[in-house]
Amino acid sequence: KHSNSKWKLKQSVLRTVAVNKPVAQETILIVDDEKTIRTVLSCFLNDIANVHTASDGKMAVAAAVELMPNLILLDISMPDMDGYEVCRRLKEIPQTSQIPIIFITGNDSSDDEERGLAMGAVDFIKKPCSPSVVRFRVTNVLRLHQIQRELEHLAATDPLTGTNNRRQFMMVGQTEFLRSRRYKNPLSILMMDIDDFKSINDNYGHGTGDEALKMAVNTFTSALRAEDTLGRLGGEEFAALLPESGIESACVLAERLRAAIGAAVLDTSEGSVSFTVSIGVSELKDDDDDILSVLGRADKLLYAAKENGRDRVEYTGR
Repeated sequence: KHSNSKWKLKQSVLRTVAVNKPVAQETILIVDDEKTIRTVLSCFLNDIANVHTASDGKMAVAAAVELMPNLILLDISMPDMDGYEVCRRLKEIPQTSQIPIIFITGNDSSDDEERGLAMGAVDFIKKPCSPSVVRFRVTNVLRLHQIQRELEHLAATDPLTGTNNRRQFMMVGQTEFLRSRRYKNPLSILMMDIDDFKSINDNYGHGTGDEALKMAVNTFTSALRAEDTLGRLGGEEFAALLPESGIESACVLAERLRAAIGAAVLDTSEGSVSFTVSIGVSELKDDDDDILSVLGRADKLLYAAKENGRDRVEYTGR
């Protein structure tokens, strides 16, 4: 592979120029069958990212799944499995499909670049590699990817409480619905509404009402499992998705949440504020078409809890 490339790369390490670092420390996976190139590229980048390397395509796929790097620098010409095949396999794996890939090539043909970009690569770097070009291009991709992640987080998050918004909750809910259907596992939903929330806003102001919503989310989150999903569906209404939980365990958790909210106290300049929550609990049934069916039953049970005195849990069969 281009006999003079190694010498030029070794010499260029000494002339590496500094560029602005990414906002946060990221992880990069360098894939090349030539040790010299792996070493030189690592020297270019190890002060702006955590660098890992792989010497062939099989190792690259395994390392990508394990490390979930923020960026992959991928050589095209490798024996056994070339860079195109590595890229194709990574794009087929859900957890690695969104990792940005920069192809590295010693070929001058535009066909390679067109093919790589068509497969989903975000950029191309040609050998011999200039240290400044490598660093600038890598830094730009990392920054753009970080901005994309932040935008995705904002699009999925309730801006007041920091929990999932309705859109994100429904997306996760439908995914869990399909998974429960496929593996025949139980799935339950809690619909939760703060009782008489309007009186908090009326008596203490909307600022206190916002703090009450935040306290409710913190209380819910501390009681839920890591695998559960909490979402704010609107106003003072929340929902929790409980994978692999039947109606009995879901009701136990609902009672725990109800008690925790009832015991919580919000201190304000106007005095201490406390409130209660009503909860409806529903379990996935065989004839449910989608997650909305389960959510709809939980919502009806929530209103039953309101009508039956508030500060209580209602579930099917009660």
